[in-house]
Amino acid sequence: GTVAVRQGDRFGLVSFGSEVIDFVRARAGLAHFRMCRDALMRLQPHAAVNPDFEELAGFLVQHVRRRALLLFLTSLDDPALAESFERSMGPVGHRHLVLVAMVNRHGSRPLFSSAEATGVEDIYRSLAEHITWQDLRQLEVVLRRRGIGFSAVSREDLGPRMISRYLSVKQRQAL
Repeated sequence: GTVAVRQGDRFGLVSFGSEVIDFVRARAGLAHFRMCRDALMRLQPHAAVNPDFEELAGFLVQHVRRRALLLFLTSLDDPALAESFERSMGPVGHRHLVLVAMVNRHGSRPLFSSAEATGVEDIYRSLAEHITWQDLRQLEVVLRRRGIGFSAVSREDLGPRMISRYLSVKQRQAL
């Protein structure tokens, strides 16, 4: 939001879980930034529920009429959730530019990309990280075919990566 304000761009916010929780229609300016910030501050933790991407997709089709950059901050490391997102957001991706970012909580990485294993537990952990990494790369390919960008990044890199992708879209004039 801060970067969009500096760029003079419009931005909005949708928070969701098993249903759409809050929607702030896209506008520009510092007052609108404060409105989005306040909407985020009102969010309350709920019991762990799977997001309903189909409902969200229908909501976006109805309420976001102009072509927009949609940045999703969600976790797709569960194969069922990833499939639901891919199936639901495919049609949304035809109208809008869709980018997804998730925090790589499991430290997934390719095999042999870290220090050597010193024991059996290290070997199993490295294999599990590799399998997760491989699944996320496969998801990235599937989403790319649908025109959806995907990034799994560390918590520290999430903000800078999303800002970089947003500025790249602006530079390419992709909207």
